[in-house]
Amino acid sequence: NTSAIGTASYILRSNLYQDYMKNFGANRVSAMPFWTLNEEGKEGCIQRRACTVDYKIVMIQKFVRYQLLGHLWHFLSTQIKQVFGLEFKSVYLFPYQLIDKGSRIILYGAGKVGQSYYGQIRKNAYCSIAAWADSNAYKEDENIISPMMIAEIEYSKIVIAIKSRKSAEEIIQSLVYLGVDREKIVWVEPPVMPLI
Repeated sequence: NTSAIGTASYILRSNLYQDYMKNFGANRVSAMPFWTLNEEGKEGCIQRRACTVDYKIVMIQKFVRYQLLGHLWHFLSTQIKQVFGLEFKSVYLFPYQLIDKGSRIILYGAGKVGQSYYGQIRKNAYCSIAAWADSNAYKEDENIISPMMIAEIEYSKIVIAIKSRKSAEEIIQSLVYLGVDREKIVWVEPPVMPLI
């Protein structure tokens, strides 16, 4: 997002209170507020006792690492292509910073982003894929389920594997309409990571 004065900003989405209670407990609080911006650019803040300084630092570090990794890979791929003439195959980087290691997820989307996420998780076993859902592909692939079947599956998060923000927002709305808890749905614009 860009503000009226041209300053770039990002909206960090997280269920701060539950994450705070899980990771830090009720005894480590701080009086420092954590300022945020919503989709309309309005300022807000998490109440002074809602999260710790440690938590704020960890959330910001995860976000910055994720963004920098995408920029670093873009820079390196450009340089290697210019110097050595090597072509890269691009993959979309799974949002590791938003998913707990070992958690059970539903992957939503079977296009290029979904296939890239699926391949990474299968190779590194960072988390387990309880199901792979897509509104169209399930008709052609027996391993992919219809979104209507999500309610029957136990999972901790649904990862939306879609590049377009608009499409992702439409999918999120449809999932919420189907009864999915909004706090369990994860989407970030996937950074492209080149591979030789």
